[in-house]
This record gives sequence, C-alpha cells and structure tokens, in this order.
Amino acid sequence: MQYHWGVDYELTDLGRTLILPLGALRTWAETYAGDVLAARERFDAVGD
Repeated sequence: MQYHWGVDYELTDLGRTLILPLGALRTWAETYAGDVLAARERFDAVGD
C-alpha cells in the first residue's frame, strides 16, 4: 500500500484573479525597494 504524504493546494477561480494585481505589486516592490529603504533610513536619522 502506498501513502501520499503532503498536501496539495490549488487556487480557486477567485484566488486566480489576484495573480495580476499581486504580480504588479511585486514588480513595484522590486523596483522601489531601494527608494523605500533610503526613505526609512532618512526618517530614522531624524530621530524622535
């Protein structure tokens, strides 16, 4: 007897509608990550 260990996941049709918007968000994040980090460092340098 052979057992299947693990879980198979699959997106629903509704979940698949998020592929393009989340891909766009990922692209934005990869493009502007350096700018976001620089802005954070400038903010932190000002102090409380």
